[in-house]
Amino acid sequence: MRKLALLFLLALVLVVSCAKLPEKPAAVRGDIAYVRMIAKDAIPAAWGRLVAVSNSADFGHIFQLWFEDEGGAVRVAFYDMRTNSFQSEGRLIPRSQEGVR
Repeated sequence: MRKLALLFLLALVLVVSCAKLPEKPAAVRGDIAYVRMIAKDAIPAAWGRLVAVSNSADFGHIFQLWFEDEGGAVRVAFYDMRTNSFQSEGRLIPRSQEGVR
């Protein structure tokens, strides 16, 4: 009975002495703009030249096609091999004139 009381007392002390850890702030999502794909079977010429193609191991059937226009803006279109079409939205990453901090 003594051991049980001691164990209960020890558990009570541990619970009371624990301090709540500060909560980690939520990750902030970026504000990269979505662009609507007008046609699901073509890339607008205004998007510029194709500079890279990539894909993810998690989504091996989806390829990212990266374009850069004359102003330096980068756009990405997502091509799905399973449906043989582009997804309805791409991304636009504009160039900034500000320096990096």
